[in-house]
Amino acid sequence: MKDVKRLKICLSSSTMNEFWMDDKYEGDRIHIDWCTSPGAELSTLEHMWRVDYGDITVPMDVLIIGGLIDIIKNRSREQFMEAVESFYKAVAAKEGSTFVMATMFYPPQMCWTPDDGKPPTPNYVNKYEMMVKINDDIIELLQDKDTVVS
Repeated sequence: MKDVKRLKICLSSSTMNEFWMDDKYEGDRIHIDWCTSPGAELSTLEHMWRVDYGDITVPMDVLIIGGLIDIIKNRSREQFMEAVESFYKAVAAKEGSTFVMATMFYPPQMCWTPDDGKPPTPNYVNKYEMMVKINDDIIELLQDKDTVVS
């Protein structure tokens, strides 16, 4: 680690797990640490980061691609954003580090719009509006914060 000036880290749940695996995969051209765990909630991703990188002192650029599992497990918007804030604060405590979180996509399993027609089942629970608000919250959080900590 002594020659490394910065680490690039992406943590994700099922969304990015083994996304690069195919018959033609020859490795990353530019190294990025990919830490994925199918079924991981945001708190689990934060725990993974703390275990793997908590003692490292070089600055790091952390990208989170996750959160759908939290929605599936019926976390409220407030609980979701508390988990994001906790993760942000943990990364921000490392001098010179950055934190970014991707907004979530809208899978039909959880989101249905009027353009999609009739919902797939009579008891379908549509989380589209909540997810739009959470994505807006993520954008607002990252715009309001100086994501580079000096």
